[in-house]
Amino acid sequence: MRTIVFSLFLLLTAPAFALLPPLYQSVTELQEIMDSDELTKYLPTSQKILSITAVGIGYILRTQEYQMLIEVQYQQQSKMGPALFELIFHEPTKNQS
Repeated sequence: MRTIVFSLFLLLTAPAFALLPPLYQSVTELQEIMDSDELTKYLPTSQKILSITAVGIGYILRTQEYQMLIEVQYQQQSKMGPALFELIFHEPTKNQS
């Protein structure tokens, strides 16, 4: 009986461990953005980051002169753990004055 109850407990709680909580997932995504070589490929190193705002498909990064969309594309995975994702850096556009 204990084995059955324990097995049911594991089955019912397994999906809860499939992903990181939203706070930790977004921290992981932001760390990947900041560590990416793509960031300095698209933005001059003289630019200071003023804000990073979450939007529906990723983040908008703003500097003194530019803004850039960074898409987060989640990948399908078959095992439990943090969500796998790929970052897509779009060409920055000049800020409107």
